[in-house]
Amino acid sequence: MNKQYIITRKTLSFGQQAIQAGHALIELFIKYPKQIKEWHKNSNTLVYLSVANEDELYKMARLLEVKGIKFEEFKEPDFNNALTAIALVACNEATEFVKDLQSAFYPYDNNPLKNAEIFDREKTMRAKNKK
Repeated sequence: MNKQYIITRKTLSFGQQAIQAGHALIELFIKYPKQIKEWHKNSNTLVYLSVANEDELYKMARLLEVKGIKFEEFKEPDFNNALTAIALVACNEATEFVKDLQSAFYPYDNNPLKNAEIFDREKTMRAKNKK
């Protein structure tokens, strides 16, 4: 009975984490309908996890590719196509992969202004990288 895992960034507000996770899930549902139907029939359990920032999310995506675990990314157009969430196809390998990640919707920092500063810094770095 495998769970469906979605990984977001702690630098996003709780509301944005939820929205971005939803987008990633929809992408996953479209690409892997057979696996999603199987998960829905046998488990139907969602688990929301998070990593510190966009760089960490990219590292997760690269590791998933190397391990051959199926997943879908979501890049938010309103955030300069920043990677905001990853949804993994439910499987034993995915469960093992996420075992050390923290739950989502847990404050990255207790100071919301600090979170905004981190998000702005990431946004600036992305803009520089596009040039």
